Amino acid sequence: MERRFYLVDAQVLPEVFLKVVRAKELLASGQLDAAFMSRICVSDTVGLSYASLFHGHFCCVVPVGHRLAEYPTLSSRDLEGEVLILLDAVHCPPEMDAIQAQLLRECRNVTLNFSGSSLYTVPMIEGGLGIAVMPNFVCPASDKIRLIPFETESDIEYGIAWHSGDPSDKVRKFIHAARTAYGTL
Repeated sequence: MERRFYLVDAQVLPEVFLKVVRAKELLASGQLDAAFMSRICVSDTVGLSYASLFHGHFCCVVPVGHRLAEYPTLSSRDLEGEVLILLDAVHCPPEMDAIQAQLLRECRNVTLNFSGSSLYTVPMIEGGLGIAVMPNFVCPASDKIRLIPFETESDIEYGIAWHSGDPSDKVRKFIHAARTAYGTL
């Protein structure tokens, strides 16, 4: 079976095509060469190597003008009575899933909306449909939202994972390009 990668820029390595659906299982079985994922996704899998690309923290994302927008930090208790936007379980990295589970345990008087992607969540927040707790690095700069540190010991790290065997030259180049782009070499 041919292994391929999806790339954001096909000009960089046109022969490489990155497939991310079921990435962990495909990596472990050798059907996929590399994938971008959180460290916790690969930490318990034998046969995978991992290089960190960026590290983030959780923040509460609120629209400018929201009652919580000027708080220096926010905790679960501050979110009582709010409309929370949660990322659906299929698209949620384990670290964020744990934060969302914490919110559901600790915030009893909330209304829930769900989003299929962080790409949809930010416009939902900008449009006043709720607020969300999410990694700081998924939120684009905007004059319509405010990112407020969320009080938690949890953090999140994303990187590139690959099958630990002897990667091909094009996979090594791809990993090198990713690490160079994120300044982790």
